[in-house]
Amino acid sequence: MALAASLKASTSKVLAKFGTDISIRTITNGSYNTGTGTFNEGTTDKTVKGMIEDIFDGMGGKRSANASGNSLIQSGDKKVTVSAGDVTSKPTSKDLVIISSVRHQIVDIKTQQTEGIDISYELFVRV
Repeated sequence: MALAASLKASTSKVLAKFGTDISIRTITNGSYNTGTGTFNEGTTDKTVKGMIEDIFDGMGGKRSANASGNSLIQSGDKKVTVSAGDVTSKPTSKDLVIISSVRHQIVDIKTQQTEGIDISYELFVRV
């Protein structure tokens, strides 16, 4: 547990020093509207530091793909790394990432863990 806590704290410190401001917009179901038969949507924004990377290498090749080569990565997709210590809950594909006032949909999430504790999240996002 000590190693995981240390890694989580170190990840937060590195991203705080070298990362870029981003916002993670958590989308939650609000109250049920009986007139329309839908849920009202609630949002909460949390500003954190993150590392933003392009997934394509500029030559049309994928820098990040799964082992089989099958990937749904599209040109313009980005990978955003955030520390698990900086967010209150694990992001989901329902949530949005706001980078420079541009909304990005989370299409995939990879969790880095040590000793069963989340250290960081890699969010693959698309405009």
